[in-house]
Amino acid sequence: MGSNFTGAQQYPAKILRSWYPSSDGNESNFFEIYLIQLYIMYVGQLIVPSWHMFMVTLMIYGRIECSVLNHRLRTLDRYHKVHAPVEPTTNSLDSVDNTERRALIIDCVKRQSNLVAFTRELEQLTRAAVFLDFVVFSVLLCALLLEASITTSGVQIFIDICYITTMTTILFLYYWHANEINVCANELSISAYKSDWYRYNRGTNRMLQLFIMYSNQPLKM
Repeated sequence: MGSNFTGAQQYPAKILRSWYPSSDGNESNFFEIYLIQLYIMYVGQLIVPSWHMFMVTLMIYGRIECSVLNHRLRTLDRYHKVHAPVEPTTNSLDSVDNTERRALIIDCVKRQSNLVAFTRELEQLTRAAVFLDFVVFSVLLCALLLEASITTSGVQIFIDICYITTMTTILFLYYWHANEINVCANELSISAYKSDWYRYNRGTNRMLQLFIMYSNQPLKM
């Protein structure tokens, strides 16, 4: 009866399972293998979450900088210096300090240039790592889905669901925030148009127009 039970015992394919140190009935190296697995687990817990959170944080920083720039463009009148003089005109709607506005627009141009440089450098530094994560996660997702479809253990199915949820969430955070940077950058020209440009003189509007033309270039990761 014992031999029949042993012969009927099945193990999943090696690519779909963890290391079974006693699958051949030899348990002499179980302690060493357990320590290796424990070390790998703790190293993974320390490195993997820290790496992904660091990458997502950098993307969030770029998105926040872009949102701040959008708000600054829409409300340039709120960023005037307190002591800035106002050009006297007959129409109160045209009372605007064009010199101060040009300085604010130049500051927005510098902010946008820094944002573009930061995003492109971040893309160059993380392109290979993110692509490798995507390939590894895709292979693991396929393997886990196949294992979950053929296993009968409720605990193993629960573990597979946790793994799948975690990897899907990580990929979602990467692509969501990268897409948000693109969407936010596309709104720069609209934010500039929502300012009180109709109060500027021709030279200030020409500078704002150049900014709008430059901001129409797509910023993608």
